[in-house]
Amino acid sequence: MSNNYNILCVGHDSAALQVRSAVLASAGHQVKVVTFYWALMLLRMGDFDAVILCHTLAQWERQLLGFQIESLGRKTPVFQLCSSVQGAVVQHVGACVNSAKMQSAVISVLEHNSDSAAA
Repeated sequence: MSNNYNILCVGHDSAALQVRSAVLASAGHQVKVVTFYWALMLLRMGDFDAVILCHTLAQWERQLLGFQIESLGRKTPVFQLCSSVQGAVVQHVGACVNSAKMQSAVISVLEHNSDSAAA
């Protein structure tokens, strides 16, 4: 049984962000979809269980968001979507999975982190 998570999706492609939001929300998760500048503000104000960065973000934007999360002392998992010859992939700590498995990959990492914190 999976928990419901508070997930922040950040990017510039509103159509892609809406699809990701719908997939995660259909599983019962709270999803906030924002652009880069809104993400900077929301990360200071709220606590998210995960952050998903769209491939449309520039490298400097991804780095700045990562630095902000780290500077706030949070251990929030950050997933970076990127493009490859085979299609979109999700990267987390060096692991890549098919984008069709995005929800299960994100939830798997979140549940692992929850189990580790409880132990």
